[in-house]
Amino acid sequence: MRVLAVGDSYLSASVMRAGLEHLGGIELEVLQIDEERVLDPRTTSERRIREYVGTPTEIARHLDSVEVLLVHGAPVTEELLTAAQSLRLVGCARGGPVNVDVEAAARLDIPVVGTPGKNAEAVADEAIALMVMVARGFRRALRRAESEVPTGASAFEGADLMGHELGGLVLGLVGHGQVGRRVATRAAAFGMQVLAHDPFSPPGPDDVAEPVGELNELLARSDVVSLHARATPDTENLVRDETLGQMRDGAILINT
Repeated sequence: MRVLAVGDSYLSASVMRAGLEHLGGIELEVLQIDEERVLDPRTTSERRIREYVGTPTEIARHLDSVEVLLVHGAPVTEELLTAAQSLRLVGCARGGPVNVDVEAAARLDIPVVGTPGKNAEAVADEAIALMVMVARGFRRALRRAESEVPTGASAFEGADLMGHELGGLVLGLVGHGQVGRRVATRAAAFGMQVLAHDPFSPPGPDDVAEPVGELNELLARSDVVSLHARATPDTENLVRDETLGQMRDGAILINT
């Protein structure tokens, strides 16, 4: 079985080789995509994909007899899929294969597999870190420390920088998938009350978060709102003037 693995600056060809070369029964070729080459989207398929680096033309030259194509950020368009006469599977090492024309692949009966939750732990950590930073006013405190204002003269001089502890605050999660669930668990450990709105994956009885059926209710009840819904046409412009107007005064909005 011929396998072509296409690496990029985030997931390099050398890393992909190290992870695949021990597998038996495959003929492996690895390619490091040239990120200096920029795709000017012209076809419907090229405009349908996003968040990619390099061009399909570079990959097409290596597709002869390839049965499995593995990518991270390389663009996989309908034109590329059509040209790959032997292709049987596309693997995309991302939580969502947005750089692959999944619609075209389905029409061509080529399965596309991804890696849901690949970086969910890291994103959940970052979301909590941002909540702590904003709630406790770390940026203001850092600016004070970096200024030439004398410090240390009084134990009370930082009273205006104390901010709020996370414990006791209400966290509203917009999205309760791989990342949202992990954020909920971490937030509960800080003593936060956790709400979650997700029409497709609502919290169950064993989950930390309390399910909230309507987004506007979640926004009105939350001190902190953290966005974890996948980017789709339905969620485009989810946060806008109307949305912000439904949030509590002084509420924190986190978008990781």
